Amino acid sequence: SSGINAEYGDDETVTNGQRVVTITGSNSEVNWATNQVKRLILDAEDEGSRSNNPNNLSFSSPPQRYEDAKPYSKLFDIAKSVLPFTASTDKSDDKISKEIKIPNSNAGMVIGKKAAVINEIRNFSNCKVLIAKDSEVADDLRVIQITGTPRDVHLADYLITAVQQMPRDLSQAIAR
Repeated sequence: SSGINAEYGDDETVTNGQRVVTITGSNSEVNWATNQVKRLILDAEDEGSRSNNPNNLSFSSPPQRYEDAKPYSKLFDIAKSVLPFTASTDKSDDKISKEIKIPNSNAGMVIGKKAAVINEIRNFSNCKVLIAKDSEVADDLRVIQITGTPRDVHLADYLITAVQQMPRDLSQAIAR
């Protein structure tokens, strides 16, 4: 049995079509539950129908080890279609930093419209990702600093690489 508790507002609390959901539990449990809710919303939007009754929602079972769970990511699903993914075998929890350089012309793809792409990379990988400003570009290369566990840094690096290989219209679809 998990320590996750989710409570949702009744119909009177719905504002602008949005309902408040309060999730309590450990950090990893709350992250898992939040991403389950996001997945359900995305799935409902993809099907063109949104359930008005939260009692009709179905969740997958929580993983046995929450820290092994990754949230749903539309970006990751698309990335796997353009570049094969190999998971990192480094299970260390030590924080590391990695600096990568990308062509300055690709910075817009990596950042995305309204920063949607870079924010999804940050959220999905659990990394701090800093992109050099325009004024810091040297030799037409932009530096990206990634900080997190080795496994998370590997994932962020993969996503940044994959986004650059996507057709522009595909990378922009992530922002929708």
